[in-house]
Amino acid sequence: MELLKFLRSKAVISSTIDMKEKITVAMAHYNTPELLQLSIALWSNQTVPCEIWILDTGSNKNIDTWNSETVKVINIPQRKPVRHVSEVIANACQYAQDNCRTKYLMQTHIDVFPKSRYLLEYWMSLMSESPVVGYGMSDRSFTESVLKDLWKDIVGHSLTMVDIPVMRDKKIEWSLQKSIDKYSVVSNSIDSPIDWDTEVTFGLDLKLAGIVPYMVGRDKNFKLLSDRWHSHCRSYTTGKSYTKNYKDLLKGKYDLSLELLQKEFEEEITRLKQMLKDTWKVDINKYKPQ
Repeated sequence: MELLKFLRSKAVISSTIDMKEKITVAMAHYNTPELLQLSIALWSNQTVPCEIWILDTGSNKNIDTWNSETVKVINIPQRKPVRHVSEVIANACQYAQDNCRTKYLMQTHIDVFPKSRYLLEYWMSLMSESPVVGYGMSDRSFTESVLKDLWKDIVGHSLTMVDIPVMRDKKIEWSLQKSIDKYSVVSNSIDSPIDWDTEVTFGLDLKLAGIVPYMVGRDKNFKLLSDRWHSHCRSYTTGKSYTKNYKDLLKGKYDLSLELLQKEFEEEITRLKQMLKDTWKVDINKYKPQ
């Protein structure tokens, strides 16, 4: 219904949104350069112009050659996470929010692919409902009392648009250290991880400020999430990045095969490239490093 309403009112929306104003799309990245071309092609062909930030969090290979007029590679020094593997992503999200110079910022990741050219425009149309628009946090069980009954109302971090002036005015942050100091979510080391994730501090800050995010849908963990707006290939990248025991975790705790999941995601990537060619009429080969 919301999508239908949006499509019917596109003429009105286009007259009220300055289509020349850029939006910043900030994508956290780590060791998956093979996804850069597809991500850049998909975001570059939105109906709203955007500046793409690739926030590299310590990859083994330099990706600076992807810098261009519309793509900015930002190397964020990362020390080894000591409390949670998502600490490095939270740092990248905080950097994007601190340094964004457009009114709206889309916080996302290199493995989140827009499937509609209207995604940014639609999210912008929802900003009148809330200064934060995105997907609800994926299902999980928390033992920390401060999170046990709150996480279901927290917006995820995979595809989240925020109104930057509001975030700064209300002092909304992503810092893991803040969650430890302010919300008593604690852990001694990466080996005994806290019940925390990238978006928890951000979500609790929103609650404290009385901001209710507009939820487009719900995130999913480990499996491919694909709807009319996007595909999220989380296990593809996580299996190659921060968590060395990710394969064992999937098998032991969730009875899932990382190999099968990655095969499914690679098939989805092939479908998206075909979509660019057949439906969007975009030549992906135009998007190459300098």
